[in-house]
Amino acid sequence: MIELWREGCQLLQQMTPEDYGRGDIWQRFQQIEKALTWPDPISLAGGPSPFNSELDGPCPYAPHMGQAVDWPTAQQWRAALIAASGMTPRKLPRG
Repeated sequence: MIELWREGCQLLQQMTPEDYGRGDIWQRFQQIEKALTWPDPISLAGGPSPFNSELDGPCPYAPHMGQAVDWPTAQQWRAALIAASGMTPRKLPRG
């Protein structure tokens, strides 16, 4: 998991706005993101990505929404990955 996190952070460093949503870098990043959010017992499928810097703050979603339910777990998961790897991902370079 830590190696996937590091690779994802490195891909975000390389990613340009033109890479967002397409290309090999984006495809690999999506594979990593899925691998980090879908395995049991974490199971944040459909919830916030641990790469999402919004997790560093309060939940912006209504309490009944799926992402709001997973928000505390996703925050803990993100914090644990950052602490274990020493790497904080940069924000996605949205095109």
